[in-house]
Amino acid sequence: QVILCSVDESGNPTKEVFYPVLVKMDKHHFGVVSRIFKRSHDDKLSQLLPSLTYGDEVAVKYGENVLNYKGSENPIKHLTIVASGVGIVPVLDIIKRILGDSDYEIEGCELLWINDSEEDFIFNKEVEKLEHLYPDQFSCARVLDHAVTDKDSILDARVENALPLSEPGRVALVAAPHTVSQKFKPVLDALVYPPQNVISI
Repeated sequence: QVILCSVDESGNPTKEVFYPVLVKMDKHHFGVVSRIFKRSHDDKLSQLLPSLTYGDEVAVKYGENVLNYKGSENPIKHLTIVASGVGIVPVLDIIKRILGDSDYEIEGCELLWINDSEEDFIFNKEVEKLEHLYPDQFSCARVLDHAVTDKDSILDARVENALPLSEPGRVALVAAPHTVSQKFKPVLDALVYPPQNVISI
């Protein structure tokens, strides 16, 4: 994530967290952003951005979310990913990097993309493109479950069947709001993922 900072019409500073989607990561396009996805729908900065003109300045700094793996699997050969809500945005960036770069040793990536509304399946065209580009390395299961964001509801039992069992060389990544991440802790426990091999962002 990145934090954008600017000044509104009254001269008051305002900032908001955004999630960038990178076009490419080669030496000619490093840092090029095709679009940004805002975290909330009522922030002041999003209302300010359309009024910016050529020459206006916006400060940018990296956010706090980082991918910090300290598990025992090395090298990592397989990646199990759970994404929900805006979690799909950093996940797209990660998948593009590991599948499009021969320096990575990851052989396969399975994505469980779960939301409580069809409207939340943003960037579906980008995910479909990855499915077509890497049919032997990448697969995505899309699940619509209204219980995923309700802290008092239980996930459908079939969700567990959509995820692979833990195995040597496999690590799990959960990119979702805190409530959703908590719901998947017992699911990954049941699939025998060691806690140190589960990354949450």
